[in-house]
Amino acid sequence: MFCPKCGLELPEEANFCLKCGCEVSKYKTPFQKNTDSPDKTLGNVATINESPSDSLSKLDTVGPTGPSAKDSPRYEILSTIGQGGMGVVYKAQDNRLRRVVALKRLRSNLSDFQNAIDRFFNEAKSIATLNHQNIVQIYDYGEDVEGHYIAMEYVDGITMKDYLGQKGKLNAEEATRIILSLARGLATAHGRGVIHRDIKPGNILLDKSNKAKLTDFGLARVADSEDITRTGFMMGTPDYCSPEQLRDAKNVDHRTDIYSLGATFYEMVAGQSPKYFREEYIPGGIQPLIKKAMSSDPKRRYQTVWEFIEAFEGEAEEETTSIKIACPQCGLRNPTDVKFCVKCGNSLSHLFDKCPKCQRENRVDVEYCGGCGYNIYNHRRIQKLTDKALKLREQQEYTEAIGNWEKILEIEPDNQNVSNELLRDKEAIQSIEKLCRTLEENKQKRNWQEIVFNIKELEKLSKDRVLEFKNLRAETEAYFQGVLKASIGKDDYQTAAKMVEMLLGLNGEAEELKSLLGNYKGKANKEARLNEANEVLNEFKHGKKTISDAIEAWGQYLNVAETTEERSLAEQTLKQLKQEKTKLLKLLKQKELDYENALQRFNTILSTNLGNIGIQEEMRKASEILEPLKSEIQQLMVRLEEKEKPGEVSQSTSDEEGPIECSETGSNSVDEQVVYKSFFGTIFLRVVMGGLVGVIFGIISGVILGKFTRDGVMGMGIGGAIIGFILGLGKWSEIKRQNNKDYA
Repeated sequence: MFCPKCGLELPEEANFCLKCGCEVSKYKTPFQKNTDSPDKTLGNVATINESPSDSLSKLDTVGPTGPSAKDSPRYEILSTIGQGGMGVVYKAQDNRLRRVVALKRLRSNLSDFQNAIDRFFNEAKSIATLNHQNIVQIYDYGEDVEGHYIAMEYVDGITMKDYLGQKGKLNAEEATRIILSLARGLATAHGRGVIHRDIKPGNILLDKSNKAKLTDFGLARVADSEDITRTGFMMGTPDYCSPEQLRDAKNVDHRTDIYSLGATFYEMVAGQSPKYFREEYIPGGIQPLIKKAMSSDPKRRYQTVWEFIEAFEGEAEEETTSIKIACPQCGLRNPTDVKFCVKCGNSLSHLFDKCPKCQRENRVDVEYCGGCGYNIYNHRRIQKLTDKALKLREQQEYTEAIGNWEKILEIEPDNQNVSNELLRDKEAIQSIEKLCRTLEENKQKRNWQEIVFNIKELEKLSKDRVLEFKNLRAETEAYFQGVLKASIGKDDYQTAAKMVEMLLGLNGEAEELKSLLGNYKGKANKEARLNEANEVLNEFKHGKKTISDAIEAWGQYLNVAETTEERSLAEQTLKQLKQEKTKLLKLLKQKELDYENALQRFNTILSTNLGNIGIQEEMRKASEILEPLKSEIQQLMVRLEEKEKPGEVSQSTSDEEGPIECSETGSNSVDEQVVYKSFFGTIFLRVVMGGLVGVIFGIISGVILGKFTRDGVMGMGIGGAIIGFILGLGKWSEIKRQNNKDYA
């Protein structure tokens, strides 16, 4: 049956038109197809003319004289990278900014020709305004004692020409990824009015991660500036030049670069020079795209690089849809409901996809699902736009990503998820602008550490915008290098480690800096642990002084004690301290020797190679030696300080077993102290004993003599008590003398 609205032939089971979405199920009588309508088949595509022959040979180059052997004061030549007709490119060390650069020098035999100098510096002036991750950056240019030079970004890798020489050709996926990244860089150049005019595999550099960078803008032309190319002259490499550039290189526009980009793309996937163009060497899916880019007529090419990019990313709906719905075997467009080609029988299952709403299988070229009427075309378009926007965000192309989110909102205005993603990319742009302003402010303040943090944050959001601050980055790096050198000279490894951390913030992938950081951190830890060890040794000295100070303090306290109880306490404590002094000093000396032995082991551990993998284990072993000794010192200091102040000694010191190992001596001192304190008890004891002895003596003598009287017994008792009192005074005096002698 056929759609009553648009006339499209439909499968019998279709409920909705696959093209316009009309609900055809409600019509009972199917319409007849108009047999007069022509079949829609793919027309033949004319083959492109072959590139010009070898009659246009490459320009002759000047003999390789090169610069003198003496290196310039700033740039130290490390090796030769390559050479051409106008100059030689070296790998060099920038001694001022301490980084490796690619140094391009004009040949000495051309330095007297102003036209040659102008053409040489044209490259630097062309790229100076460009900041893109896929374009080699210019750092400096000028003239020194060795002649004219350009210092640019050094890319550690190979050219695309050498890469193709190794691999032969690339698969379509890898080639497309590389060519699209270069196209974005070229779009930036075209946006600034710069036309390269010499795009070819030899001018594409690949770093270690296979990231492509466009280089050699020596033939570039800048809009609104005087072109040094003469009218009617050919400039560039013939195999990759557009036909109009072969005729007149001066009067070309940006479309000549699109041709060269397509020619380079052809060589990448075909494995041979575009001079020998053969359509069959191009993978089927990208055939019409490369052919359009290499059209001999500029008007039939992609008119902008962005149009070129969109075509290869699936945005050129007409070309890509035609590729998808045609039979890959014979090229015939089949009816919408067949799964095998009616001409050659080839399977067409890859041309069918399920409806995301009802899961009905539909041809990939239909706009609406035949089962539920869902707009499949919009769904696919939203998916493509979403994937592209996310990819652009990953590439930090936020403005282009925003454009894709806005296109989705035109299709689905109420899509909240897309609105959130759009807001996220807008906020990223705002954050980038804010960071750029902050960097300018910190540049004025010379706030170097903040500059590092700002650059790191900006690099996360936009590597292209970071390039705008390459001079500030170099200046900041030079500052930290200077502080690092001064710190090492002072053996201040803590500051040195901090400076290396700052330099790592600027050069996060520098393995040499990572190694230095581990080394300096190890030395800083060693320095800190040695300081800690010296503090512990000082604690031993403090311990010796503490016990001596305690004895002196108690001696002074004894001199000023007023009461007998205070004097007794002071004398007893002094006696204990003197007895303990020898033991404590001996103990401290032993611990000090133990610690010095441990410290010697500690130093041995720390003197090992601090840059090796086992540094953390070695530091752990050293800590295991230090910690127990520190604990013992703290316990000893507590013991000593308990005796330091006389007024804080507990009354229970003499009665309880303390940490000091002299309990037997302490017990004898306690008995003598009790007698010493019992003056009245001593006298009373002697008086009572004397009185009792007198009474007993009186009774016995009275019985014996027969003169027993009460008065006689009483008199004898009183006499005995008097004698006991006298004996008690004598005993007390003896005890006092003995104690004074002991304390002396």
